[in-house]
Amino acid sequence: MTTLTRLLAVIVFLLSATAAAVDALIFDMPSGTSKCFAELLHDGADIHASYRVAKSTSVVIASTVSVRVMGPEGEELHLMEGVKRGRFVFQAAGYGQYMACFWTPHYERGAIVSVDLQWAIGNLAHAEGPLATVATGKYGNIEMIDRWWPITKAKDKSVLEVILTMLRKLFVDS
Repeated sequence: MTTLTRLLAVIVFLLSATAAAVDALIFDMPSGTSKCFAELLHDGADIHASYRVAKSTSVVIASTVSVRVMGPEGEELHLMEGVKRGRFVFQAAGYGQYMACFWTPHYERGAIVSVDLQWAIGNLAHAEGPLATVATGKYGNIEMIDRWWPITKAKDKSVLEVILTMLRKLFVDS
């Protein structure tokens, strides 16, 4: 295997391992009901979410939703009422189950509201220290990420150290 091929394999692995998990979901809510989603998060995890009313079967009432996000102790982290779209960003202040609940603020018999929800979980945005270092070697510069997004920092740091050591040997020591 050539050095360039090894480089590409390591870069692809590193990028796939460090990309924040982005998920999306479209769900239907009959008018007058609610839907809640829960996620078990570790301390320091960053949450970025956006939501919007994708479709509504009602032409009489406004197509809006209300959203409340709560922490593990029931503390309110986000509240928006009667909106067509919104977003929330927060960093988990402790380990536990975080919950986002959506509901329709108005009732109309038979009406259904579809909500498009997208979220990403990671902690690159608030990692301590520099996010990356640049190593210069025989094959040019490569940016090496020093912090990894996964929620369990202690276990995954050893995996990242192995990857960074491989990259340093490949570029700096060659």
